[in-house]
Amino acid sequence: MQKSNNKHSETMDRSETNDSIQYLSNRWSSKINNFLVLCIYEQNNQYHDFNKVFKSHKLEGSTGFLTFKDGLNNKSFVIWENAYKENEELFAKLRLTARNETISQIAQNVVFYLLCEYERISSKSHAILKEKQLIEDSIYQMEKILKNDTFLAEKPVWDEFNSWFRLQIKECILEEIAISIGFNEMERLDVQELNKLFYHFLTKNFAENKEFVSKITYIVNGYTQEWVDKIIFEFNLETSTIEKIENLLCFKKDSFQTSDLLLSTIRDFSFNFTIQDHLLVMNSSPYQSVRDAIYKKNFGNDGDIPWPATPI
Repeated sequence: MQKSNNKHSETMDRSETNDSIQYLSNRWSSKINNFLVLCIYEQNNQYHDFNKVFKSHKLEGSTGFLTFKDGLNNKSFVIWENAYKENEELFAKLRLTARNETISQIAQNVVFYLLCEYERISSKSHAILKEKQLIEDSIYQMEKILKNDTFLAEKPVWDEFNSWFRLQIKECILEEIAISIGFNEMERLDVQELNKLFYHFLTKNFAENKEFVSKITYIVNGYTQEWVDKIIFEFNLETSTIEKIENLLCFKKDSFQTSDLLLSTIRDFSFNFTIQDHLLVMNSSPYQSVRDAIYKKNFGNDGDIPWPATPI
């Protein structure tokens, strides 16, 4: 520690930070109000060039595939939990979209793993790599499997991830605050002041600090890679045969659904209930029109339509 005469009377040398993280977490973590980091994903055509991504990893000799890269390909916003609860319906769709995007990336990783296994066994590339829509649809089919037949369909899994992620964020930001103002100055802060300072550091880091975003991305990739490894183990993919790989890739061109479904945030009806007590609906205007039509019950026969109908 170093003494000084300015208001930051105690600073922490970076060489001491590793020994101080546990102290920071124990001393101040519980004082930080619960918060959420909402990720707004941006559509990027290059981002969906799966063949190019697959080839680049092979050329680089990569042993695995990152779930997220380039700063998560999103914009992140920090929301206090009390503000989230006051506007839960507004934020639920954003939260579900981020969760669906994560599963989509994990599905991509699993498909890439299968393609690597196919090349290892057959010594040739899979035909799916020759057509973008085929690989997109294969990833979509894998998403459905992950949502319906794996631990990713379980709400506690996501609750545990959220708690873990929040703890990582707290430790990173509290460490930075301690380095900036020192332990003594932190001790003088009341809970409200500490939370205000925490929010300032956190939002500034997400907005301006590429190193911080890269660090968080790296940490999240490590966690999601454990999910990918668990899926590979549970599906026994390490001993896959050509036939098994073909089945998992759903390589029957006539049976593929359209790739537009992949880009939708409502990919699977049952999974929409992952946000407890919420069901996603259509945009407000058409949804209200349908509700009004059902309430008024003005349905009648129309010669061109084989069932009762009403204009909206």
